[in-house]
Amino acid sequence: MTTTDTTDYRLALKLLVKKGKVPTLPAVAQKLLELCRNDNASFSDFASVIESDQGMATRLLHVANSAFYGLRQKATTVERAVSALGLKYVRSVALGYNLLSSLRQFESAGFNQNLFWNQCLIRAIVGRQLGERFCPEVKEEAFLTGLLQDSGVMLLLQAIGEPYAKLWSDKNISHYTLYNKERQLFNINHIEAAGFLARIWNLPTVLVGPISMHHTKRTLAPAKTSEMKLYQIAYFSGMLSFNDPKEICAEDLELSTYCRKVFNLDTTGTEELFKDVQSEYNRTVTLFEDILDKPLDIADILIQTNKILSEMAEETTRTILEFSDLDNDDNPDMNYMP
Repeated sequence: MTTTDTTDYRLALKLLVKKGKVPTLPAVAQKLLELCRNDNASFSDFASVIESDQGMATRLLHVANSAFYGLRQKATTVERAVSALGLKYVRSVALGYNLLSSLRQFESAGFNQNLFWNQCLIRAIVGRQLGERFCPEVKEEAFLTGLLQDSGVMLLLQAIGEPYAKLWSDKNISHYTLYNKERQLFNINHIEAAGFLARIWNLPTVLVGPISMHHTKRTLAPAKTSEMKLYQIAYFSGMLSFNDPKEICAEDLELSTYCRKVFNLDTTGTEELFKDVQSEYNRTVTLFEDILDKPLDIADILIQTNKILSEMAEETTRTILEFSDLDNDDNPDMNYMP
């Protein structure tokens, strides 16, 4: 299939909305978004909304009372759980859970939804852990961005169907290669669809930008503003491949360099990052148990991801040295040693 004989899938997305196929936000999510826009919202404001979702309220209490947080007195109310876990953390988890619950309603024949949602959660936690290290003031926004940056996949599954599901099931291509193939095959990609969804849901502007542009590489240096740092975090978390791709792009080869220059993380640093991601995943996955049919043992996935980054760094270094050798061969004066 080429771009000349594809359906207009942008129009197909609009028709999905008209037909009511794109789920509207549940009342809890709408109220949470309203509170997110209110700088004066308190613990009790958020607690009262979360209490209306009994499942989420129960899970938050469970997490707050886990050994990890070591509370002297057990949290017996949602407000105390919010206080123990932190307002911004609870806000991002509760909102993310409700948004993913809405997307979970989509039908997806021939598509491994459980693996997909688990990978969305991993990207979200990579975002939060990078935010913790790189820009703490946006770490919860980084979590939500990572959680939702592939949300457009669910829309394109509805608009395109089996050919799209087949593309996303291809484990031999990197995440960025897949993004390129979406454009080639369907003249649209999941980022456009995610931006489309973010605007329909009227998500906060601070999220819409990074979600809509998470495969756009910004400056190859630490950003100066928190807004730009969020874009950089979204790019890295969105570029990660959690399989062992045989087909990669130049952008994949540059990712380890990007990580080192932007976040000052070498192979050892990313290994430590992924260890913290694994630990947080194990704490957080309980909160999303209604969405995830089965949690993953992500240790091997993250080891593999770090191995891929390391190998890409070595490949990039080899390529640079090969070009350097060619230049020296072409210029005899460069090889002359007095």
